[in-house]
Amino acid sequence: MPAQRVPDARATAGGVQEAAGGACLVPVGAALVARDRVIEVVDTYSSRQSAQAEVKKYEKRGAKARTQLEREVRKTRTQVERELRTRRTRVERELRKARKDAGDQLKSLDKQVAPVRSQVELAQARAENPVQSGITAGTVAVAKVTERVAAAA
Repeated sequence: MPAQRVPDARATAGGVQEAAGGACLVPVGAALVARDRVIEVVDTYSSRQSAQAEVKKYEKRGAKARTQLEREVRKTRTQVERELRTRRTRVERELRKARKDAGDQLKSLDKQVAPVRSQVELAQARAENPVQSGITAGTVAVAKVTERVAAAA
């Protein structure tokens, strides 16, 4: 059996000491970083010239962002208008096709109905002729009877 290593007390104590030291150094390091940033801000705005230069830098950055936003808005508007024109053209084309199809169907129905209509008109005329003849004959008969009654009286 191999011999097991027993941890050295000094090595264990050194590790604990190192971990504790690291834990204490983290807040100290964070405080130093914060102090450096505060000093940097104070230095930046300590004189009128440096403050104006910093403000100018922010203005340039804002103007650049505004220009980029305006460009993006124009691009989006152009895309929306193009899509709208495309859809409008498609709808108008489909509407013209539907109107043409409806007109063609109407013409086809007119062609189918025309012979039937002429047959109905012919049948109507054939039916009206005897009726008119009867009415005419009745009128003539009434006139003759009226004439005879008047002559007899």
